Amino acid sequence: MIRLHLNDHPLVAAVRESRFKPHPLLQIPIFIGIYIASLLPTILPYVLFLLLKDANVPGDSAMDTEKLIILFSCALSALVVVLYCRFAEGRSLFSMGFVRKDAWIHYLKGIAVGFVFFSTVYLTLIATGSVTFDGLNSKASLAMLLLFFFGFVIQGAQEEILTRGYFMMSLSTRLPAIAAILISSFTFSVLHLFNSCFGLLAFVNLVLYGVFLAVYMLKTGNIWGVCAIHSVWNFSQGNLYGMPVSGMNIMEISLFSSSLVEGKEWLSGGAFGPEGGVITSAVSILAIVLTLLLGKRSSE
Repeated sequence: MIRLHLNDHPLVAAVRESRFKPHPLLQIPIFIGIYIASLLPTILPYVLFLLLKDANVPGDSAMDTEKLIILFSCALSALVVVLYCRFAEGRSLFSMGFVRKDAWIHYLKGIAVGFVFFSTVYLTLIATGSVTFDGLNSKASLAMLLLFFFGFVIQGAQEEILTRGYFMMSLSTRLPAIAAILISSFTFSVLHLFNSCFGLLAFVNLVLYGVFLAVYMLKTGNIWGVCAIHSVWNFSQGNLYGMPVSGMNIMEISLFSSSLVEGKEWLSGGAFGPEGGVITSAVSILAIVLTLLLGKRSSE
């Protein structure tokens, strides 16, 4: 089990060696500032796209390109967060979870966990009749699927570096584990506040999802696994099964097609995606419990 204090956890021990360890009350406004600063370099690629966009390009193609630019520009955002941790807080990459040993193994395991996690949600949605599976999508493009996969690899990693690698680990030097987990998970959910069709259940589910990722990271002792889980969850949701991804619609370029059943949005999440439904609530709670009960903590 994850104990209330993580003084002996290797990642926390590494964070404690940092030059600057802000008080938790100061850490919150610093996080807001770092988050805003991390968004600034992503504006330029988007502005350039708008300026250079050909008016003759079909609307769907332009929208797909716009989404890809947003996903890939997350690399710039992640870089800002890493630079802050390295040079402002004086933290090592290890303290953010970038463990060298077995990095690819951890990442591949995360891919498997992310796929099983979301597939469990999806199959449950099918079984409850809240979503229908409509077969292969005739509009699917292998090139676009690959581009979106790598885009989500970057986007998923960026959110994990920001909320878990930076924020949660910095909080854990001064707070009990449960507080660091809950505050960072709450913050993770708040970051989605302005997504299309965001609601109360989506907020709760994203907190639960954040708790699962936090516990998984602490259990495995690295950030690679949660980066992979996050990325594969998003990719499976949008580009594999053809469902909305936290309010973003990329169903036209998915491998398979799915349809939402009217009147069962409380199960499926409706236009926000499965994160807005109770099926995800149940599976997320199960995932948290299993992660806490199964396996050993990295330092044990």
